[in-house]
Amino acid sequence: MEQLPLFLDQNMLLNTADADLVALRLEDSLTGYRAYEDLYGENPEVKRKRNLAEFLFSGMACPSFDEKDGLDHQCLFWDAVETHAQTLGLKKESLLSDIRGSFFQRIAECLSQFHAEDLVRVGNVFPAGYVYLQTGNYEKAVALLRAQIATSPNHARIWGYLGDAFFLNGSLHAAGQSYFQAFLVNPAAVDWRHMRHRELLSLRRELMEESADPEKPDLVWLPVHAYLRKMIFPRPINQKQILAELARRYLEYEKAYLTNPQEETGARIFLVGIVLCQYEPLLWQIQGVDLASIRLQMKNIHPEIFQVYLQTIVNK
Repeated sequence: MEQLPLFLDQNMLLNTADADLVALRLEDSLTGYRAYEDLYGENPEVKRKRNLAEFLFSGMACPSFDEKDGLDHQCLFWDAVETHAQTLGLKKESLLSDIRGSFFQRIAECLSQFHAEDLVRVGNVFPAGYVYLQTGNYEKAVALLRAQIATSPNHARIWGYLGDAFFLNGSLHAAGQSYFQAFLVNPAAVDWRHMRHRELLSLRRELMEESADPEKPDLVWLPVHAYLRKMIFPRPINQKQILAELARRYLEYEKAYLTNPQEETGARIFLVGIVLCQYEPLLWQIQGVDLASIRLQMKNIHPEIFQVYLQTIVNK
């Protein structure tokens, strides 16, 4: 750790400490902030930055990446950092964003050191693809997340991260398809805290505000609303076998709904029904389902949304 020159002026001293904080040279940043306060007295903003540096220093003193769950611990720690920064009332959001980049870049380097041959299987909650998403390496994030989906196709959280990676990379249609798959599996399992699609987040806030119980918002219809607003799209289906599997899932939901008409199940029927109805010629070859019965079921479950759905068909 270098000794700070005495001739540094006020702005230079503070800028140097900020740069050290962004680069995670935490001991140097703490030295700089303390020197600033010794020379110029207490400053609320400097005090908040010093507090954040201390919080980071305490949590990063013994980083562990040699175990696979070490990634989860580090990502959860970053969530705690963001929460702590909000509690402090830090005004410079760009500062926290820059620190985030350095934090996850360090994690990416550690993953390459300890798990270079095993990146797809690292992490129980946060996958390696999530880390590269945070560093801005979207191509690598997409590659890792796709590889993980190949082994776990019914993992809503991973599909959601893949949607984020495509969205940030500018591949909006691919993003919409990935989010659709995530919602098809389980919208509640998507990592909404870290969702990067602004319109989906805005829709979620809108539905929460309209909810009868804001403390327990009912978001089961969010995927249907997102589809009707052209935020998400089903992947093209060109094989009878794939459509038959989706029809099997639809019939399972329908059977469960007849036994216990839960709104969550009804919303799932509606979403899957939308996809099935797009493939009417192929649907004729599938036993147990047909266009008329699916649309009647959709209408019975939610007449108002069904009318909006019909209007989208007319508009096409």
